[in-house]
Amino acid sequence: IFSDVSHELVGTAYEDERTRINWRNKAWEADYKYLKSKLPGREIGFASSTTDENVVMVAVSSDTEPGERYLFNRKTRELTHLYKIFETLPREALASMKAVSYNTADGMTIPAFLTLPVGVHDHVVLAHPANLQLWASEIDLAQ
Repeated sequence: IFSDVSHELVGTAYEDERTRINWRNKAWEADYKYLKSKLPGREIGFASSTTDENVVMVAVSSDTEPGERYLFNRKTRELTHLYKIFETLPREALASMKAVSYNTADGMTIPAFLTLPVGVHDHVVLAHPANLQLWASEIDLAQ
């Protein structure tokens, strides 16, 4: 993550179960922590900003929130909701994800996400090798 004003590296983002950021700039880190406290459980990204970086557009999403946009004034700490992506999509119909892992026959651990349908209690989980023809496996399950 680079500052558009100073061209300084302000943070490095890492992706695993969640986005983790190693902040190098204390002001940006404080802003990020403030936003995380106001928008708990959400992934937060800085989308664009004014030329002085005092007002930032913030992209927010989660497994049950396809996306929202906010304006964040870094000086006043004012957070203004702009809009929701797919506004008419009922959020209560979206299923939450759970980070899981499983062990393979050769001893490796595979990280994955498990999404179970809302309101369905009986599930079949099919883990398959990457070279398995997915279309054929779906047809076989349907029969």
